[in-house]
Amino acid sequence: MKRLWLLLIVLAGPFALAGVCGATDAPFAPTGSVPDYVATFDVKPGSGPPRTIVDTVRRHGAWARTDRIIGGHEDTVSYFGPGPVSITVRRDLANALSSLQIMRGAQAHRSVPWDETAFKTEERETFLGESCDVWNVARATTDGPGTSKRELKRLSCIAGDGIELWNKFVGPYGESSAVRATGVERRPVSPSDVLPPSNLLDLDAWLPKNDSSPPQTGERRGDVTVTMQTERTAPDGRPLLTRIVQRHFPWTSTDQVHGDGKRTLAIENVTARLSLRFESDIAGRPARLSMSKTPLVRVMIGGGEGRPVNLGRTEAIAGEHCTWFDMSPNVMDAGLHQCTTNDGIVLREHHMSRMHYEPLIAVRIERAPIDPAKIMPPRDILSRAAWGIPE
Repeated sequence: MKRLWLLLIVLAGPFALAGVCGATDAPFAPTGSVPDYVATFDVKPGSGPPRTIVDTVRRHGAWARTDRIIGGHEDTVSYFGPGPVSITVRRDLANALSSLQIMRGAQAHRSVPWDETAFKTEERETFLGESCDVWNVARATTDGPGTSKRELKRLSCIAGDGIELWNKFVGPYGESSAVRATGVERRPVSPSDVLPPSNLLDLDAWLPKNDSSPPQTGERRGDVTVTMQTERTAPDGRPLLTRIVQRHFPWTSTDQVHGDGKRTLAIENVTARLSLRFESDIAGRPARLSMSKTPLVRVMIGGGEGRPVNLGRTEAIAGEHCTWFDMSPNVMDAGLHQCTTNDGIVLREHHMSRMHYEPLIAVRIERAPIDPAKIMPPRDILSRAAWGIPE
């Protein structure tokens, strides 16, 4: 049971926006009228090895920024704004952008099984010489022995002007993680100190300026467009999932439209080692965006632990031949089988779990030149306006 509580703590993160438990590091404030301030916090993590974590929070108006230092080294910079929107950025040792995650909207931030309705308790404390009200920001309940219930709570102490002085997670085993202010300075903060950098969504900032390294043998493969669909359909007759894969070296785009209207777009550049993933909600509004410059995982055909295993079967689909592979041979209670051509195109796949089985099959294959502009990340998802970020 204790391990379950630790898992809930890890999923929640140490801070949360008002009513949003998944927005890591956002200072909670029950009202929007919080003065400008700069504060430092000591962070006690709920899991992982012992380490020193210090957060520096800056706030101006509706926007806040958190700079996290772990063990004396810069880790992440996070930005939080109305909407709600949360943005987390990492840089490499050369100070170049290396990863980005943006979430927008309450649904994107919501954490199951948390009840995120915040309310003020009757408790008050004096902390750093200031009086603060204790708020119950979020809570999750699970079954205990017999018919009993156990609750994990996130509590936050808010000063009279709305500044958060501490927050902590408290469960049946006591305090599990906490963030406590070590200093608060109320002073003017410039908007430029709390808003994301101007080049954050500029694709040129993520691509290498001088990359003359030649592609690896067999890496430069021909242009192709593959349209795949599920056999099952939604109530309105649309397939439960439609996937369109376009490949034009070094770019590959995988655009998936779900039967409920949600869209997931994944784009990779093998030369720049850049991956992008975008998600919209059922109304078409931007919900999530992630970009990363970590090395792409390359599929190693040939078997062995953790590697795809050739299942010894071939098939002809839409006029092309493919070979079946078990893509997750050592995964329990779930599986992914794919029928793949010699040049790496998936023509059929089966997702399997205890309660679910969903085949996806290619219905159209076009081996024709692709306009590079059609496979690059769309401009609209890389605009600041799409994510509610001021220019």
